[in-house]
This record gives sequence, C-alpha cells and structure tokens, in this order.
Amino acid sequence: MSETGPGGLAASITEPPDLQPAGRVDLPGRGSLPVRDMGPADAPVVMMLHGWTVTADLNYFGQYPALRDRYRVIAFDHAGHGSGLRPRRRVSVKSLADDAVAVADALDVKTFVPFGYSLGGAVAQVMARRHADRLAGLVLAATIPRFRASDLRLWPGIMFGTATATRIVPDALVDRVFGRMLARRTAGLHPWGVDQLKHNDPRILLEVGSSLFNHDSRHWLPDITAPAAVVITEDDSKVRPQIQRSLAELIPGTTLHPVPGEHAAPVTAPAEFNEGLLDALDSVHSRSTDG
Repeated sequence: MSETGPGGLAASITEPPDLQPAGRVDLPGRGSLPVRDMGPADAPVVMMLHGWTVTADLNYFGQYPALRDRYRVIAFDHAGHGSGLRPRRRVSVKSLADDAVAVADALDVKTFVPFGYSLGGAVAQVMARRHADRLAGLVLAATIPRFRASDLRLWPGIMFGTATATRIVPDALVDRVFGRMLARRTAGLHPWGVDQLKHNDPRILLEVGSSLFNHDSRHWLPDITAPAAVVITEDDSKVRPQIQRSLAELIPGTTLHPVPGEHAAPVTAPAEFNEGLLDALDSVHSRSTDG
C-alpha cells in the first residue's frame, strides 16, 4: 500500500490516530517485537498482515476500532518494516509467513484467520499452504497470485542486486540515499506517518520486494481448503481488480466482497472498506463454524 500524493495517504491523515503502546513479544530464535493484541481474549482471532513498505498501524489504524469489538485483533510489523524484526538472514515472503506463525505461537494462539493486504495477502497465501492446520480461514485484499502481473511490478533481479549491495556499502551512504527517497515519498504526509516509515530497513525492504515480485501461487491455490474471502479494491490502479478476481477464482468456495477505493482504501475510505472487511470475516467465520 503506497499512495502519498493528492487524494492518497497525505490527504487522508490529518491527525495521528489514538493508539496505545503495543506490548513486546519474544519470538525464540528470532528476537522480539511490539505486537498489538486487542479485543476480547475469547473472540475469534484475526491476524492483520500489512502491505509492503508501510507498517501495520499505518495500514490498519482505520480498521482497529471496527474489528476489536468483535474479534481479537493481532497486528505487528513485518521484518524490516517499522518496528519489525531485523534478521541477519535474507527475508522473503515465506520467512514472513513463518514469522507470523511464530507470533501466534508466542501468544498461545492455536488457530486464527490471517487478513492479508497486498504484500500481506501474499504472506497469508503462503501461510495457507505451509501452515494450513493453524488457519480457521483466510481473508485477502488488494492482492493477487502473481505480482509480476500487477502495476507494482519491478524487475526482481534489480531489487535483489540492490539489496545485496546494501550489505557491503557503508550504512551512512545507504541511509542518505534512502533518506532522500523517503523525503520525496512522504511529502505532505502527517509527521506521524513519516515517523512510521522512517524506521524501515532499506536492505530488508528490497529483499522482501524481490521475493514478492517472484511470488506465484497460481499452481497451488486450488489446493487451499480453508474458508476464504477476497475483498476487492474496485478502483485500484496498482493491483488491478480483474486480477484480484482471478485470485478468488483459484481458491474453491471463495466469496467476493468488493469495496470502492484505490490501493490505499483502508486509509482513504475506511468506512466503506471496513464494511466489506467485516462481511468477509463474517463469511469466513460462519463457514469455519459450520465445518
């Protein structure tokens, strides 16, 4: 999710959201990170997986209030994003999926529904394949089975090579180059939003981006058995709606929940987006209970 121009994030965030500090969770063998754990402890669990280059709070601050009265909501930053883990190993969509399950383990959550947005949708797809026994359902939004088919595409080899280069050039140079890029990207954005983005790790973002644009789940999505729902951002120029629909067609029994809005719809059109998201979650949970 990345729209900071007119009508995007910059125009939509006029004041910082009222968020309490997140509690810190230790992940054995991985490190520790802040994790939001909101809502009734005995409610169905929804794990919020955010988009590339943003943070969970920036992606979802408009969804937290709508969900936490009905669901137990878990949210955290992916590795390399915001306050997320900083592993020395290379980071991929697959490793992000494993990190998310490690968070569930640390919180003693046995089953849950991952809600994945854009990059988070790719992570949730991988979770449905690698950790099927942990999923009570699957909700995806603004995401597709193959990101090279999207208008977000970049040459993965370039990103991978650049990520490798950041390991060997001086940190000061990397910080200076990416600091300039951040300044251009966040022009007009509320200082709270700028603060969310300035803590990103450039090397890890590039590694994740390279992995994301190599992601292709088309051949195994038909094997997913978890109840699934797809929230389609109908005005999305980055991840085109017709390709979002192709994702839904690949997963048996998937329900569709179209909402108006561009790729930043959770921030720019939260009321409409939340209506579609709650419908999708209700659909998945009703089918999970019936099963």
